[in-house]
Amino acid sequence: AFGTEMQKSFVGRGPDWDYRTFNFDKDVIASEDKVGPILDATNPDLSAFFKRGGKFILWHGWNDPAIPAGASIQYWESVLRKMGKARVNE
Repeated sequence: AFGTEMQKSFVGRGPDWDYRTFNFDKDVIASEDKVGPILDATNPDLSAFFKRGGKFILWHGWNDPAIPAGASIQYWESVLRKMGKARVNE
């Protein structure tokens, strides 16, 4: 239900859209291009955030039905690689 409603509402395929028409070869990329900049938090460069004095807290429940918890772990690891452990732990 989550994916279907995401396509109908956020991606803009309309209320009558049928998930059986989804083409994985092209529709995944088109969907990410449309809503990714709004919804995705994938940029590991938090330098501007830290420069303004931001403190980063990351929490993710293991039973989140929409986003796998492993994605948050991967993001955190990418932040550590990009920013460096010392900078993140300041």
